[in-house]
Amino acid sequence: MASFVKDGTPWVYYGSIRGVYVYYAQKQAIHVDEHDTAGLEKIRQELKEFFILTRRRDADEVFRTLDNVKPVFEEKIGNTQMIFLHYEK
Repeated sequence: MASFVKDGTPWVYYGSIRGVYVYYAQKQAIHVDEHDTAGLEKIRQELKEFFILTRRRDADEVFRTLDNVKPVFEEKIGNTQMIFLHYEK
């Protein structure tokens, strides 16, 4: 993740903050709680471009809420399948 967000592009962690996912990019994430699609919409209105890290199980909510979201990669972290997405207006 760090190689994708190093240029200053903001990134969002969508989901429960129980994990340490905010550290993977070596840059603090904007946090939006899981199932808070209104929070995702607000971020979309404020930013032209950002990356999103979420659990695979929550990715459908992201795809339904935001247009122009494209998968970058998926990876299993422990027992959790995660997906890293890119949004650009």
